[in-house]
Amino acid sequence: MLDVTMQHERYGFIDSVRGLILVLMALDHTSVFWNRGRVAWEGLPVFREGVLMFNYPVIVSLAQHMTRFVTHICAPGFIFLAGMMIAFSSMRRDRDDIGRKVFSDFLLRRGIFFVFLEVTLIQLIWGYNLFLYPPPGEESFLVIGFGIISLFGFLFIILSFLRRMPTLPLLAFSMLVLVGYWVLFPSLALWTYETQSNLLLGIAPIVYLPIEFGTHSITTGIYPIIPWISVVIFGLLYGRLLCGLRKSGRMGDLKKYTFGVGFCLLILFSVHEYVMDARFSKYPPSIGFLSLTLGVILLLLGIFQLLEEKGISLRIFQTYGRVPFFLYIIHLFLYSLIPSLTGTYAGFSLLTTYLVWLCGLVILYFPCRWYYDFKQGHRNSFFKYI
Repeated sequence: MLDVTMQHERYGFIDSVRGLILVLMALDHTSVFWNRGRVAWEGLPVFREGVLMFNYPVIVSLAQHMTRFVTHICAPGFIFLAGMMIAFSSMRRDRDDIGRKVFSDFLLRRGIFFVFLEVTLIQLIWGYNLFLYPPPGEESFLVIGFGIISLFGFLFIILSFLRRMPTLPLLAFSMLVLVGYWVLFPSLALWTYETQSNLLLGIAPIVYLPIEFGTHSITTGIYPIIPWISVVIFGLLYGRLLCGLRKSGRMGDLKKYTFGVGFCLLILFSVHEYVMDARFSKYPPSIGFLSLTLGVILLLLGIFQLLEEKGISLRIFQTYGRVPFFLYIIHLFLYSLIPSLTGTYAGFSLLTTYLVWLCGLVILYFPCRWYYDFKQGHRNSFFKYI
């Protein structure tokens, strides 16, 4: 999601794909604050009366299901693209020891800043639905929430150390983490809950186990570092591929790799879901979930690259995609404001939700366009972190 700004050039088709993802993210978050029939928590492990269960939403209506389903590409797409942008910046800045250190320090500081922002400002919006107004039926209690922004922070911190690893060891590491995680996950989740260790339950949602909001544990979160670190590494490796092709003057070949790997991932999803009959889960992301969503992301990258080559303008999406973190913050304030002040959290129809979403996108377009121009003139200021 987060853009490590390239000072000398931008890949417009990547900004466009990120912008599309942000538009879909805005739909999902509008649904959180406005839609009384929202479907969510796909696959989230829940521990009840000594039994570990997995929360699978019941499909009440096709419209509600599809509203949620199309937004599944958001989290993996943001994380994958963040890995790509780190690869671009690494290739440009790692020309000497000073450049390498400066960029690693930047990633480290930005990661710390994101974690801090998550547990302060963004926690107020998600944990208490803005202005410390809890959703109806929920009591106020102190909890530290770790979400997608803190995940980016932790991933940036880790990649500030790992980003220069050779490609093959990095690929092997990411595959081992992803596959090994799902081999161990059921036993690991059950063991974590059964130990009833406050320390372990405090660390788990940050590192490896999504824990539902409202459990009254000291920490909650649905985006643990493992297995999401594999996704950002996949993005980093894809970014290296793009840089290598561009350096050799073979950018046209990128579409072949993009479409080829994208279709292979969709085939893997089909095998995983319909042949192996494996569990489809977002919290945490299953291999089938990641195969489907990353396959779609790669196909979108290929399609948008083709459109760009044909001169088809995608400036609307690019406007959103160039300032992802800025948009993330202001869109949460915008869409949560009225429900928070009026106490009508998730109290409207799906049609109203879509209308609010579209109106919000129009409003958000102008500050996003302004902020990109502003940031271009303040590259070395604090705003480089946002």
